[in-house]
Amino acid sequence: MIFPAEDFFTDAPRPTPLFSAVASQSDANLWTTVNGWTAARVYSSVSGEYETAKSGAALADLGPLARYSVRGAQAAEFLGRVTTAPAVSLHVGESARGLMLNDAGYVIDLAEVSRLSDDLFLLTLPAPHARHIALASRGMKVEANDISADVAALGVFGPQTAGVLSAAGLKSVNEMTAASGVLRGVETAARPIQFGAMPGMELIFPKEEALTIWERIMRRGA
Repeated sequence: MIFPAEDFFTDAPRPTPLFSAVASQSDANLWTTVNGWTAARVYSSVSGEYETAKSGAALADLGPLARYSVRGAQAAEFLGRVTTAPAVSLHVGESARGLMLNDAGYVIDLAEVSRLSDDLFLLTLPAPHARHIALASRGMKVEANDISADVAALGVFGPQTAGVLSAAGLKSVNEMTAASGVLRGVETAARPIQFGAMPGMELIFPKEEALTIWERIMRRGA
């Protein structure tokens, strides 16, 4: 899961926190909108980016995805109610994919769930579902907050992902686990993702630190 279908009727797309950094690297200068955010269709060329991700490491702005922090004594049970991901059986550091279902049991979206601590989960969706999540959380000891506009998200894909992030200063990088860490003094959440069959990591951090983290990875992890 990377992006949902592009928007066709967005009048005023918003720049992601990493937009200026992405624009400086986007030789193709081809853009679209996803969930109301501006997103690059391609940075240089599809074939070139694929080869880079296949043999080394490629970066991508994943800001347009929808993200929710889910915390509370019944956080796992809540996620088990709204998705098919096995949230209850996840240990700290584990992630799982599933489907988001409506009240009738029909599929409405994909879902990725990562357990960051005993009572804190990260829910990532291709599109926002604020009303559905709010209704499903009624009567449960859980707090689900949309953090999409408060964070920046950077994906690093390819076999050299762990080396790039370690060189940039993110300690204890493990492409199989989700965790919280510190990169240049910034609290960062990391979770495993994939680009096709290629492994990768997504870093999520405060939007104010977006360009700092980007430059750190570009300079130290290049």
